[in-house]
Amino acid sequence: MLHHLGARIIDADQLAHDVMSPNTDVWRQIVAAFGREILDEKGAIVRAKLGDIVFQDAEALTRLEAIVYPVVIARTEQLIAEAQEPVVVVEAIKLIESGLLDRCDTLWVVTCRRRQQMERLVEQRYLTKAQAQARVRAQPPQAEKIFQADVVIDNSGSLDETWEQVHREWQKIAALIGDPTPPTQVRRATREDVPAVARFLAKMDWRGKPPNEEATLARIMGRAHWLLLRGNQVAGMASWEALNLVACLEEILVTPGPDASEILCKLVDAVEGEARILQCEVMLAIFPPGANSEWDKVYKRCGYTVVSIAGLAKAWRDVVGEVAPAGSSVFQKSLH
Repeated sequence: MLHHLGARIIDADQLAHDVMSPNTDVWRQIVAAFGREILDEKGAIVRAKLGDIVFQDAEALTRLEAIVYPVVIARTEQLIAEAQEPVVVVEAIKLIESGLLDRCDTLWVVTCRRRQQMERLVEQRYLTKAQAQARVRAQPPQAEKIFQADVVIDNSGSLDETWEQVHREWQKIAALIGDPTPPTQVRRATREDVPAVARFLAKMDWRGKPPNEEATLARIMGRAHWLLLRGNQVAGMASWEALNLVACLEEILVTPGPDASEILCKLVDAVEGEARILQCEVMLAIFPPGANSEWDKVYKRCGYTVVSIAGLAKAWRDVVGEVAPAGSSVFQKSLH
């Protein structure tokens, strides 16, 4: 959410993952301390295996942190110094204990009920109940963090409820330094956008697995893509193609937030404008069932109606047959 609002995010856990790459100095120290049994067949550290060791043994966890933390802190300092954004956010489970708190102007603590912590670790990280319990026990008590916090975000409710809290606190920052939210622009994607699009798709994928940049390039070269950018960050993306004077909007992704509907409508307007230049007769928005809840909120506002595939003109029906997954919902808008 803070990234969406324009902050530079430094994820300490991701940095730890990076510095543990095979054949780095940190990798060698970890292997020497915990054995080659924690490696996969390619020599990479299997974090689940390492986690099973350190989250069951406080001394082992301290030993691992002594290897990894100094390098992560140094890299964090470097990224802070290089940041162009007016607000930098350091996300770390042990921000206080590592000493990184001294570099921060304010401390935010995100909290939820312990049962929710356990459920989310099991559902989102695919941990067993025992593994989840071990990780929660290894964390410093939440009450200690809350005591030191300048801001507490209660993440036990809905996404919208969490967003309201984040946005409210962000406005306080904006009042101090001026609005740090970067301007937006809508334009067609180019080859140079591939890294930013890959990062955006990784955030939109609930599994959090970044797509290969080669695959992302093939994706945006395979059909037209329009981007809504906030600063240099992608906040929304729409893909479409024109077949026999029929424009097909096949995917539209937007980051969550109070302006998600506005972003979606701006992208649709851009696609429709290009489709009219190509003299398309109709725009068909085609999505798998339940694939786009944000679209379901605004399609009427954008001038679309739900239609049955059988009720379409034959030429349009043939186009839908080429591009639509089985069971897709189809929305129609005349471009004349």
